[in-house]
Amino acid sequence: MKTVTYYDVATGQITGTSTFHDIYQVTVPEGEDTIQGAYDGQQYYAVDGVPVEYPPKPHEFVHFDYALRQWYDYRTLPDAKDAAKVQVMETLSAKMAKAIVGYTREEVLAFGSKLAAARRMAAGGPDEAIITTEAATLGVTPAVLTAKIVAKGTGFEALTALSAGIRGKTYKAVDEAMTVEAVDALMAAVRTQIEAEFP
Repeated sequence: MKTVTYYDVATGQITGTSTFHDIYQVTVPEGEDTIQGAYDGQQYYAVDGVPVEYPPKPHEFVHFDYALRQWYDYRTLPDAKDAAKVQVMETLSAKMAKAIVGYTREEVLAFGSKLAAARRMAAGGPDEAIITTEAATLGVTPAVLTAKIVAKGTGFEALTALSAGIRGKTYKAVDEAMTVEAVDALMAAVRTQIEAEFP
């Protein structure tokens, strides 16, 4: 058996591999050539028929320039800003989603009303059905459930406020950034902040 790797002669970009019996003649597409052996196109490109490892990729927003043999960032400043805003929103949404894991959609939608009811009861107000019914089903007193709901709700509100603050601050800083590099540096700092401040 023989394995060859195909590559584009003009660019050096690897296009695939093929394994076949030695008795067969390999068919090479027009504009391509082959290298003996298997080489991953995500890790190698070809220079004069020789596999060469790509240099370390600086970040995800780059493409390889085969003429210059280096990574190149083709983003415009508006592109970088748009991507940064999407990234911070998705990252914060993923963090917030962890706070509601294990709850049904209906419970999540009703939680604001339940928290308000729990706070009224904690302040000495009359019993509220949304609290007393759940407490009876759980086999706990309304006071115990009320305290639990208030504590959980207060914690969720704090996370919501933190998320809104980071998002707003980041959007403002992104809008004010003057270069793609500045946007990237900002987002690196924001990712670090989010990982440090969210549970």
